[in-house]
Amino acid sequence: MRLSTDWGSGRWLMREIEFGVVGGGPAGLSAAIEAAKCGVKVAVFDENERPGGQLFKQIHKFFGSKEHGAGVRGIDIGTQMLEDAEKYGVEVRLNTAVWGIFDGPQLGISSNQRVSSSQYEESSSCDGSQ
Repeated sequence: MRLSTDWGSGRWLMREIEFGVVGGGPAGLSAAIEAAKCGVKVAVFDENERPGGQLFKQIHKFFGSKEHGAGVRGIDIGTQMLEDAEKYGVEVRLNTAVWGIFDGPQLGISSNQRVSSSQYEESSSCDGSQ
């Protein structure tokens, strides 16, 4: 997984993004993984230091059907999602806040006190549980 956590020389390497996902929790990672499976170039933007959201706080085993992760701990589901994101080439930009969605289409982003924009063809806001 390409985890772009800082700007290094002051700029991210520009690459084509077809699908920008705002939020690196379970919903955002799921959307990104499914799009990447279809060959879409995906970038996930998350303001936290690590992706996975609330799943990494879940130590109990989930209820329901096996198809939906019953009997598996949230942290294990999160770990599998991160492995899948890497497998399918999802780019995850951490410590990156999205502060605006504009025509163009563009996302207004800030990271390490630097402000920039990122162009995309489609986007999804996946801001999970608070």
